[in-house]
Amino acid sequence: HLYYTELTNEFAQYFKNLSGDFDILISVISDEKIQQIKKVFKHHTSAQNIIIRVVENIGRDIGPMIFEFKDEIVDGKYEVIGHFHSKRSLSTDNNMGNRWRRYLLENLVGSEKIVNDILNLFIDEKIGLVFAEDRHCVNIGNNKEFVDSLVQMMSMPEIKETVIFPLGNMFWTRIDAIKDMFELEKSKVLQEEPLPYDGSYMHALERITPALVEKNGYEYMTVYKRGTKW
Repeated sequence: HLYYTELTNEFAQYFKNLSGDFDILISVISDEKIQQIKKVFKHHTSAQNIIIRVVENIGRDIGPMIFEFKDEIVDGKYEVIGHFHSKRSLSTDNNMGNRWRRYLLENLVGSEKIVNDILNLFIDEKIGLVFAEDRHCVNIGNNKEFVDSLVQMMSMPEIKETVIFPLGNMFWTRIDAIKDMFELEKSKVLQEEPLPYDGSYMHALERITPALVEKNGYEYMTVYKRGTKW
């Protein structure tokens, strides 16, 4: 999800590390720079297809993936997908959003070897989710009521705490491991922007992803690139 289109070049540089057969699906909130964005990604990556779609500014980064690209993702063409977004966290101080985004990108697509090592983890059919290790402790926050509602929608056991989850909401996943996300009703879980700093369906969905993966019979793993921090 490329909310901040000024980060186009940064993401294209990281996606140079992808190899083999892959597509890039990009959501933006304006059609102003679509051709420029497509040109940059075509120049820097070897993607077979680059699909750019204008979406409403609602649902943060994960909403466009599960609602706007649902048909492309769940039609059986892909087995594993990566989810990334132009996180900046402008409400925080000391450039934290930029450091956080680059930390996640370095750990998940920071080199061709890193990408290949992560994708090779999915050779094990039990692995359903891979995300960056994070030593910051972020709990369930103000999201318990939204977590409770989501687990009912997706027929999951009650979740009392979210000890570990893909903080920053960037990850690689087997589609079958998160299939329930694509069955959610848009009208029930998309809330009008601006969302609060914490406490929403989108924040809750981020926190329950590992539990959803386990509910579907898969395991999750974390990865860490030595020397990185935010």
